[in-house]
Amino acid sequence: MVTSDNEGGARMAASHLIALGHRRIAYIRGAESFTADVPRIEGFRAACRGAGLPVADTPELRGDGQFEGGEQAALEIVERHPEVTAIACYNDMTAIGALRALRSVGRRVPAETSVIGCDDIAAASWVVPALTTVAQQKSEMGRIAVERLAAALDDPVRAAAPETVRLPMVLRERESTGPVPTRT
Repeated sequence: MVTSDNEGGARMAASHLIALGHRRIAYIRGAESFTADVPRIEGFRAACRGAGLPVADTPELRGDGQFEGGEQAALEIVERHPEVTAIACYNDMTAIGALRALRSVGRRVPAETSVIGCDDIAAASWVVPALTTVAQQKSEMGRIAVERLAAALDDPVRAAAPETVRLPMVLRERESTGPVPTRT
């Protein structure tokens, strides 16, 4: 199996927001059935703990990994946690939904609320503002998978041995994240 380091990617996303000065960060999770949900929330929590952020300052809401779920969760964040200055999202579709929600209530991104996604889908660079995200190395994943498959065909013993390759994710900094807003 060739996959991404989902925990490390979410840790990177949260660390990016923390480095920008955000201390009130919410996280919108994916559906419970998504295999990447648990490692991603664990990575987010690890980064927050490492920065000394209290659990109360990092609300977590359940999304569904789709645009609509991200939109609904972001609206709930704005209503229940107006002090939040940044939202980290399970994936880019969730983040795009969050962008729409923030726009609908007049919150400027990133001037008032930063948003970061995960995966780097094609639409991430097309939305306005362009979405900051952590990217899976899809081409590299494909290359390694084909390489390992070819090697396994040549060596049946190797083909029977399970193997997991986890590739690090890469930060794609675009327009949806910025420094924590100053309150006057």
